[in-house]
Amino acid sequence: MEGMVEMILHISMQIGYKRTARQRLRLKNGALPNRYILLKYSSLTGKNFSPDFDTKEGTYLPTGENQKYLLRVVGTRVRQFVHPYFDRWANVPEEQKAHAMGCVYEFFDVNPRRYLKADYKLIVDGIEDTAARRYRQYKADVNAYIRDKGIAAPYRGLTTDVWEKCIERSSSKKFKDISMTNKVNRGKINYTSL
Repeated sequence: MEGMVEMILHISMQIGYKRTARQRLRLKNGALPNRYILLKYSSLTGKNFSPDFDTKEGTYLPTGENQKYLLRVVGTRVRQFVHPYFDRWANVPEEQKAHAMGCVYEFFDVNPRRYLKADYKLIVDGIEDTAARRYRQYKADVNAYIRDKGIAAPYRGLTTDVWEKCIERSSSKKFKDISMTNKVNRGKINYTSL
């Protein structure tokens, strides 16, 4: 919690001041959460957001005002704490997942006492599914960067060793075979609405 207060102070001191290009890049890359989320968080005097979830319709997706904040923070934390060179979200080490999701729960109050036990399990599974989708998008962004820009400069926010593992993964035979299979399968889809 102490680190959170420092981040709130860091952001709140910069409001009204012009940010440097480096600060804008850090914010864009997810080094710090969205400043509006932090300002709202600090205005609630340190209380976590309490998102509502659709338990009546059975989708268990976040609803209401805090829906966009939850999705944004999950995506930011996945990009910040999980390396993009694993094949699937299921293959990501539990330490990285726990760290990323722990930071998400730092902002959001997903209290098991607010929901039935079965609903709570489905809500947490839904948040995990959101993290898996954000991770898949993150890997796609890194692979598109490698394909378009090459391997000379690392993707933003990646260390050299993580970047090298991403290059190794994208140049492996297994990855290329899967990519070719997916390309062929996408070509078979008949888009009737277009």
